[in-house]
Amino acid sequence: MCAIYYMFLYCISDNQGRCKFGYSKDPHSRLRSLQTGNSNSLELVYSISVDVVGIQLLESQLHREIGSHRRLKGEWFSIESSVARELMQWFEIYHCN
Repeated sequence: MCAIYYMFLYCISDNQGRCKFGYSKDPHSRLRSLQTGNSNSLELVYSISVDVVGIQLLESQLHREIGSHRRLKGEWFSIESSVARELMQWFEIYHCN
């Protein structure tokens, strides 16, 4: 029998209109590591458990859905956390089920 491994797509907000979208085995641990180098209080907005196979493709699709016009730098985007949460919920329904 084959084991299925899961990771999480996540959204972390700095509560200043910026969110980071990425993937991790442990989004809470990722939040703590990002908080160490950030003066703003960060929060985990949303996470989606997905099969590890194809997670990089899902992350790329998520970044496209957010839109390149919102990209600030790397995986950080200019988007309010409430909008990001709704986008993640929509993405989960249409791409992760």
